[in-house]
Amino acid sequence: MTADQILSTEFLTQLSGAIDRFYDGEQGSFNQGYEHFHSAAGQATLVKAAANELGLKSIIVGTDALPEGTLHPEGEGAGYDWALVAGRWIVDLWRLSYHGDGPVVYDLSEPGQMEIAERTFGPRGRWEELAEDPQEIELATQIWHDFTVPYHAVDDLLGGLPER
Repeated sequence: MTADQILSTEFLTQLSGAIDRFYDGEQGSFNQGYEHFHSAAGQATLVKAAANELGLKSIIVGTDALPEGTLHPEGEGAGYDWALVAGRWIVDLWRLSYHGDGPVVYDLSEPGQMEIAERTFGPRGRWEELAEDPQEIELATQIWHDFTVPYHAVDDLLGGLPER
């Protein structure tokens, strides 16, 4: 597994769909203990756990208000959180899970991606690194291991994806 594979739109689209296994349709809510992952911050935590497994430094970043004219479907003025992995990739898994659209990954090493990211999330100087809750990181790591790896979900999700 490489960072380019895990942080690809294709992989994250399928991972987003896999998160539904924590949702109890009869109760109309996430299973007890997993409610946090039905939020932008929670899904950023899950991305952070996956990045940690790859040995990549990542942080959870947020803003109190998306900028005027934002490209994000949450709309201007909304508070929002996302993951920044290795100072290179912005990963917005919640956008895919909740809104069903993208972009989900902004590769800041690609020309023009920082401009799009700033039009979406606001100027980088206003992004705030959020404090981590060790229990949430631990649970996110457990989710990654217990629900993804043993069921060969990573292999299934990466199946057919080109090497980058």
